[in-house]
Amino acid sequence: ATAGTLTGRVQDIETGNPISDAIIRVVETNQMTASDKKGIYQITGLADGTYHLAATHVAYDPSDTLAVTVAGETVHDLTLTPM
Repeated sequence: ATAGTLTGRVQDIETGNPISDAIIRVVETNQMTASDKKGIYQITGLADGTYHLAATHVAYDPSDTLAVTVAGETVHDLTLTPM
């Protein structure tokens, strides 16, 4: 199976501003990455399939766990709600 890549942007749900240093975790593989200063994250090496993502940041409520289907290059944006 070819490995897929999941990328996206983490944004403030109220302002739309990018959120840096958010931690995005893939529940099934326990892979984690942090969003950069533009709010962009990337997780590589995922086989095609459905995964659950959870995003956390110290200044925001944790996201709901979201189901994402990865097929090759997949883009999935996330929003977080300020505490």
